[in-house]
Amino acid sequence: FKSHVLDGLYFNIKDYGALVDGVTDDTLAIQATIDAANGGTVWFPMGTTIITSALEINVRGTKLLGSGQRASIIKNSGIAGTNIITTADAIRGFTIENLKLEATNDSSQGACILIGENFGEARLKDLDIVAYGADAGIQQIAGNGIHLHMQNIRVNGATTGYDFYVPTASVPINTIVAETCYANDCRNNGWLLRNIDTCTLIGCSSDNNGRSATGYAFNMAGNVFTLIGC
Repeated sequence: FKSHVLDGLYFNIKDYGALVDGVTDDTLAIQATIDAANGGTVWFPMGTTIITSALEINVRGTKLLGSGQRASIIKNSGIAGTNIITTADAIRGFTIENLKLEATNDSSQGACILIGENFGEARLKDLDIVAYGADAGIQQIAGNGIHLHMQNIRVNGATTGYDFYVPTASVPINTIVAETCYANDCRNNGWLLRNIDTCTLIGCSSDNNGRSATGYAFNMAGNVFTLIGC
């Protein structure tokens, strides 16, 4: 018997073999849950899951849902270059919510959340990201995205907190809206933004970041960039 609801409301990672004990490698079990959900909601109960390779969202509509920002923890074991959560290219309507993502400082790791190219209608909400071993807290540098909404997120550590440095103007991100999102103690910039058609930050902050960096670094020539209460 699987504890997921018959209409596909959620899929519990423990039902697919995750131990959530803070010691065992749960990577394969969590990915099996994501694959089984096939665009449904994957539920992370209270506790710490250890991963050794990135978890991939590869179906439209997938939602990763925890039991609280500090109650459900996904921890990277410290393997160099490893992201925690990635999305495949052209995935739309995905959500990551109510989780803590932790990149240890054992080695240089990838991003805690790496969003693929040509994404659309993505939502990140209620996340606590401890990223002292990561290149970025949240990153999308391939461009060609439609809409990203972020709300109530805190990134501590990382080289860059929020990295949206899209190098090519011909494939911009269409819209980013961030509400009450924070970057703290990053080695370089808290926010790095380039080639985003419309970017709005509301009640966000960037504090105690690298001495030679800035809180908000942006190259938005010809684009619309709005800061409200930041």
